[in-house]
Amino acid sequence: MFVTAPLAPAPFHPGDEWLRDLIAAPGDQVQPVGPTEGDRALFVVLHRSRGLWTHIYRVQRQPGRIGGLVALLRVLEGDQVEQAVRWANGMA
Repeated sequence: MFVTAPLAPAPFHPGDEWLRDLIAAPGDQVQPVGPTEGDRALFVVLHRSRGLWTHIYRVQRQPGRIGGLVALLRVLEGDQVEQAVRWANGMA
């Protein structure tokens, strides 16, 4: 099941709009993957604005700082959400 941006509040906190704006645009599909470890989580995002691209992101909130660290782990051409979720679950 996918949610459309904005992201569901967990595992993030109020004020984390930077995350939504950084990894997803309106119309993109965002799926949290695997268990959340503290302030760290994995997301699979199906981007739609410039063709279909599937990205896997690792996001780490940095307490005491504005924003956080976002790492793009993998890029897949097209709608490859199922493959991305399988790959990301191996990382979780």
